[in-house]
Amino acid sequence: MKITKFFLMTVCVLGLVACSDDDDNNNDNNSVVANVVGTYNGTLETTVSGNVYGNSEFTVNLKKTSDVTVSVTIVNNEGATSNGGMSLGNIVIADVVVTDDGDSEYTLTKTISDEGYSVTDTASEKGTVWNFSEFEGYVSDGEIVLSMVAKPGAMPMSINMEFEGSK
Repeated sequence: MKITKFFLMTVCVLGLVACSDDDDNNNDNNSVVANVVGTYNGTLETTVSGNVYGNSEFTVNLKKTSDVTVSVTIVNNEGATSNGGMSLGNIVIADVVVTDDGDSEYTLTKTISDEGYSVTDTASEKGTVWNFSEFEGYVSDGEIVLSMVAKPGAMPMSINMEFEGSK
């Protein structure tokens, strides 16, 4: 009799756990960000004062932080290389809002104050601080485009950056 009760209690507990996991997964799949989270591989083109400075292989990871926001991690696949004092190795842009535009298209926006949005490059040797003045993008059918404007460290000129990639 004790074995039967133990077996029935085990089955009930497993059933509750399984139902709980299904509910959580369904809620994640219904959130706007569930359609954009993931890893995108592509190239980052940098432009300074209208001159193309170069293209590098990058990875962008979008991680869910709420039902409507993600953190965007930008990682240089070649490491924190330095090009004339500029380097970008690994930065995280937090609280990027995801908006469903319909037809499997999603807009990514970051509200930035007049002072900018500063992040530290955790892969750079000197911990370069990047001050962003613009950040926007979109995701459509597994493709991502990010447009950013930032100044690394004390550099007086802004760097325009555009990342294009796919899952």
